[in-house]
Amino acid sequence: MGVVLAAGALVVGAVAEAAPNRGGVKGPTPTAAPAVGSLAWPGVPARPSTALQHDFTEAAAEFHVPLQVLMAVSYEETLWESHGGRPSTTGNFNVMGLTQVSPGDLAASVQPDVDGTAGGDAPRLPSAHSLTELRRIDMASPALHTLQTAAALAGVTAQRLKTDMRQSVRGGAALLASYERGLHPQTGAQASLPADPAQWWPAVVAYAQAETPSAGQQFAARVYDVVRRGAARLTDDNQQVSLPAAPVVRPPQLAGALAALATAGDGGAAPECPSDLACTFTPAAYRQNANSGTAKGGTAKSSATKSGAAKGGTTTDYGDYAQGDRPTDGDGIQYLVLHDSEGSREGAIAFAQDPTSHASAHYLVGRDGSVTQLVPTRDVAWHTGSKTVDAHSIGIEDEGFALRTGTWYTESTYESTAALVRYLAARFAIPLDRQHLLGQDDVPAGTGTASDSGSATNADAAPYWDWSRLLDLVGAPLTGQHRQPVVGGAVTVAPPYDRITQPDLTGCGGAGRACPSHPANFVYLRDAPASDAPLLNGGTTAASDDSDKAAYGQTFVVAGVAPDAGGDGGWVGVWYGGQEAWFEDPGWRDTLVPDPAAGAALTLVTPTGDQPIPVFDRAYPESSAYPSALASLAASPAQQLTPLADTIAPGQAYLASSQVSGDFFTAGFGCADASGAAACTVVIGTTQYYPIRFDHRLAFVRASDVQLIAPASPPTAVPAATSPTATSATTAG
Repeated sequence: MGVVLAAGALVVGAVAEAAPNRGGVKGPTPTAAPAVGSLAWPGVPARPSTALQHDFTEAAAEFHVPLQVLMAVSYEETLWESHGGRPSTTGNFNVMGLTQVSPGDLAASVQPDVDGTAGGDAPRLPSAHSLTELRRIDMASPALHTLQTAAALAGVTAQRLKTDMRQSVRGGAALLASYERGLHPQTGAQASLPADPAQWWPAVVAYAQAETPSAGQQFAARVYDVVRRGAARLTDDNQQVSLPAAPVVRPPQLAGALAALATAGDGGAAPECPSDLACTFTPAAYRQNANSGTAKGGTAKSSATKSGAAKGGTTTDYGDYAQGDRPTDGDGIQYLVLHDSEGSREGAIAFAQDPTSHASAHYLVGRDGSVTQLVPTRDVAWHTGSKTVDAHSIGIEDEGFALRTGTWYTESTYESTAALVRYLAARFAIPLDRQHLLGQDDVPAGTGTASDSGSATNADAAPYWDWSRLLDLVGAPLTGQHRQPVVGGAVTVAPPYDRITQPDLTGCGGAGRACPSHPANFVYLRDAPASDAPLLNGGTTAASDDSDKAAYGQTFVVAGVAPDAGGDGGWVGVWYGGQEAWFEDPGWRDTLVPDPAAGAALTLVTPTGDQPIPVFDRAYPESSAYPSALASLAASPAQQLTPLADTIAPGQAYLASSQVSGDFFTAGFGCADASGAAACTVVIGTTQYYPIRFDHRLAFVRASDVQLIAPASPPTAVPAATSPTATSATTAG
């Protein structure tokens, strides 16, 4: 419902490869993370260090916590990362993921990128009341203040736990010990704690501070899975950490913990989730609104009854999703779209249950790994602002409080999102690639739509979503070679999500305000192959401005290459939004060139004639395809296929997905039980389209306007570059 969301080198049971240390980051205090607002990770050692490993060992001994449990809890919270002392989007800090959230940490305002138009009406934006619901956060909840509790137990300040890895580990160990003692108060404060790690299951459940019992059990099961399998990685703090596998550790609770995680919720219906995921069903609102004037935003509450009827309501003003029968009704499910909720789990559910929000997603993933289904997958949730994408997608919200400086997501969030994505992709035959696994910033946007603003909120989390981590977890990591691209071939943007990919960003906590340094998932695009060239499209460094950025996993056709003098890296030009866009690629490390077989399987399109061709933000059918009962809808201005301002000139080429028929889904309130013009209707035309990666967003071109071409193949041996002169494709127009 909000702006979208995008690895550390993870290896379970093995040692990860060290990331290159570009920039000479080093310092005298290897386990200290900086205070918020300073440069990130100034104390990272020049060589891999075992200081953090030592910190775990010492803290485990000091607080009598089994070392395997302490390390696995930290791993499940943060993958042993400090994130430079920056908070997560849900207020977690440092390697132990301890929490601290206060009202002053929240962004001033949010505006979800959604609209709830059921037919051809003007967009209906969320009411002021629904946005207030979205912002609901229980600030008194102990789950948001574990950092203060841990600081008191460890005898240090809360700030030290935020900014010092050693103290964070001590605080986490002290908190685990307190939970274990609290489970057995009759034994007294001086009683010894169990040495057997298998006996710490209840304390691990308590550490999760989960919002649902099943999510707490799921967290503990994942922690003990790490204990049993072991893990090792080199962190962004250049800390080499390893946890040897201990397969004999098997808590007695483990066998039954995963037996029935997916349970029915408020609606009494079983959720559509994998059986090993902590999942409940809490239905979003499906009710009419009274004539409350909320079409352009408003303050009125809904007067709908539980039956769904509202006095004075209309069949077009209702919330918060449209009835459907996908995919059997002809609306195939082709995309999974990820969002940031811009509110707590509690607030996001309340927002979805207010019919004046005119917005919903199918699923909500909590910071604790819990999953709440809000809308059945057969129905059309309103989550992107694009009717074409809404009709053919499933929306997944990841919990984020819209913090001013939140820059990362918990490991529980990634693991549950990945489990849900794997399940849905398998069920609906959705390819696990970035043409089909989208963020809100990938969704087509045209003039006048709710998503046309470029997700312009201070809470924009898009640059900080670790796409590489998610793709690894779903079993679909990017493949290819780090080598010089070739003009006419394909290239995939793939900057490593680590401390050496920390582009400048602004807009955190206020317009123009610098964001904390943190890994990000994109490269900046420029007008020419030079670091002093203007950003593309007159763009800015604002986190919400995606007009000058290309994100991880997006694939483009190469328009030009300007290698450095030595040929080891340089600048890459790609066709982007009808023009040539350039980005720097040092050592060819920020891109992947497809292997020959994978490249040959790609579909590229280019104009058929010698004139520029139009590009569209939707794939609608021709007017003649609408039945007579919908003639007025077909003739309405909103249904007319208006091209975007940018065109594709001859000589340009773009990556395309499989051809689709133009279609449109229309559904008034209660359409599943209606007939004739009031029935749910999928209009399918004969006009064929190709979805293409046009710029940072997807777009559509008519199949009759383009021809398919094969991508150029790179030479078997990379040619030595003799000069930094750019090579470029020639375009007409």
